[in-house]
Amino acid sequence: MKRIFSIFILCLFISSCTKTMQSDIRFIEGKVISRYYEKPITETGYHYVYSYSKGKMILAYYSKTIPEKYMVTFVFLNDTITHNNKTIYNNDYVLINYKKVYYDGIFHHNQIIKIE
Repeated sequence: MKRIFSIFILCLFISSCTKTMQSDIRFIEGKVISRYYEKPITETGYHYVYSYSKGKMILAYYSKTIPEKYMVTFVFLNDTITHNNKTIYNNDYVLINYKKVYYDGIFHHNQIIKIE
């Protein structure tokens, strides 16, 4: 009985697998349509936290730094993508390396490999 059950589970597993294929790496040039720069922000202050060692609420100092952002929006195959990257911030065009992904021989999505 166990053998029949294990063969049934194996057949079920094999039939549920999908075949995934990928194309060769392709290159396309995308046009930058907008740029946005945000300066780094440092926030400091005090807040109350619970101290397990003292068993009560205490006033604690905090310092939090939000890093700078170089947001670039560009066009990729009739779609807009926003990307945070300092190296492509000053470019008018970006070079995008991507692959086409197919499941069971049917096109599913584009996988971006690298943005230059």
